[in-house]
Amino acid sequence: MEIAAIILASGTTVALIKVVEQVILWVLNRRAAREDRSAGKKADLDGRRDREIKDIQQMMGILIESQKVNSRDRIAYLGRGYIRAGEVTFDDRDNLVDMHRLYHELGGNGHLDTIMAEVLKLPLKQ
Repeated sequence: MEIAAIILASGTTVALIKVVEQVILWVLNRRAAREDRSAGKKADLDGRRDREIKDIQQMMGILIESQKVNSRDRIAYLGRGYIRAGEVTFDDRDNLVDMHRLYHELGGNGHLDTIMAEVLKLPLKQ
């Protein structure tokens, strides 16, 4: 009888250990699945953020090129007008010099340097 009780107790203990083991595995699998979903969401967000950054960089490039074209046109137009008039006010010359400097900072070339040199030679209008 004693042996039967020991065998029965041992079987119950093994069964209980198996149940606990299954519960632990279930909890761990559930946690892993939750973490996988979270990592997937993070990857989606990272991908979306990377695409948005790329779009913003592309748009910034377009805006810079557009600003260079507008600046080049405006500097050339104003410079030719001052040269035609034969004089320039101090403020107008100062503004044109600032525009030309910023045009170069945007990556503009030296095509306007000749016009600017002529404007800088002009007498100041009183």
